[in-house]
Amino acid sequence: MDARADAPGRPASSDAREVWALWLLWGVSTLAYAVATAWKWGDPDWKRGPFGLAQLARLGTPGVLAAVVVVVTCVLARGPIAVGLRALGAWVAVARTRRLALGVVLALGALTLPTNNPGGDSGQILREWREFGPGNCGSTSHDEVLEKLVHQWVYCGTHASLGWSLERSFQVSDAVACAWAVALLVGLLLRIAPRAPMLALAVILTGGWSQIYLGDIEVYTLTSVVILAFLDASSRYLAREVGLWVPTLTLTLAMGFHLQAGFLLPVLVALVAVEVVRGHAWRAVGSALTLIGALAGALLALHLHNLPVSELFKAHAFGAGRPFVESLNPLDLAYVLGMSWLLVLLFPGAPLLALLAWRRRLTLDADGWLLVGATACMAFFFWVWRAGFGPIDDWDLFANAMIPSSLLLARTVSETDWSPAARRPLAALLALYAVHTAAWWIANAQPLP
Repeated sequence: MDARADAPGRPASSDAREVWALWLLWGVSTLAYAVATAWKWGDPDWKRGPFGLAQLARLGTPGVLAAVVVVVTCVLARGPIAVGLRALGAWVAVARTRRLALGVVLALGALTLPTNNPGGDSGQILREWREFGPGNCGSTSHDEVLEKLVHQWVYCGTHASLGWSLERSFQVSDAVACAWAVALLVGLLLRIAPRAPMLALAVILTGGWSQIYLGDIEVYTLTSVVILAFLDASSRYLAREVGLWVPTLTLTLAMGFHLQAGFLLPVLVALVAVEVVRGHAWRAVGSALTLIGALAGALLALHLHNLPVSELFKAHAFGAGRPFVESLNPLDLAYVLGMSWLLVLLFPGAPLLALLAWRRRLTLDADGWLLVGATACMAFFFWVWRAGFGPIDDWDLFANAMIPSSLLLARTVSETDWSPAARRPLAALLALYAVHTAAWWIANAQPLP
């Protein structure tokens, strides 16, 4: 067991005030979900109103009844469930191949729930790819070069050899990404949440951001895998298992897949500062030069492959040729409310994380500060960057922003010494989040009206 699991900084057990706070949060959350579900009941326009709390309304009475049964079962059977999760954690801890095997199982599950609301403009994507051909950067932009090129290569190859449609190509690519993401997550959780890594994984899967692995026709799924690899590499660096060049190159690669990963650059700057404090200033300088050189080399390579440097400032990251202020949060009430609904859809555990932070449950060791810093960076992205198509239609743009906060919540829940009285409301909360996220998955897999 990792010694960092016993780091100080949190109460040893839950007190009566914390138990009361957890029950209060569960009661308020249940009421909010119930009111939103009743509000949206029978409404065919699921994008209007409190969509972040009302996905059960899309499944009707059977969905609501099933949700109640699941929540009650999770509360009453939390002991056997915990035993099963511990056994699974012991099994996957033996070898990396077992972690990948678990990822493959979940990926196969993802293939059974392909979304019928995949996003993206399939027609435009096909026209671009057929015009430029596989591997031609002219069909993409600096925002999303590697992500789009990989999907393009996969589609062109599978369409020519297997006759796959664009939708099928993305479904399989997303499922493969899911398998690798789960393998990376399990490896990271075995190190930073060794007491109950499978409970931590279950907490992460209660977030709706995982919808990106269910056939979303967009350019964020592969990026999520590289972001997870960066967080894993950063944790390993802090544990002195790898050099600074590993997280540096990993974040550079993530930015190559999508520039949204650049919002994690402050985390890398913090790692560079750690390297200086450790007495390796020249290595820190080398890391910075590696990042700059890799990005410059990538720009040159793209320039030579039909994506001129002059197009860089036409990318969405630089305003897409419009005044940059138009890419920022407009700060009107309707937009902020829409983003709030999106937050509880992608990361329903946000209120629970806030409560645990207020209760000083976060373990602020090296890994804790890493996740807090990454969470802050991506929260900045979520609240400052503008959803060009509106909050719900741009949900996948912000899905990866939930990865650090999901890890932070998962680690806190799984590593805390909860009293028996606190475990009941905690299980009820997590079950509530899980059934609502599952409702979103299932509803999106239904045939479109």
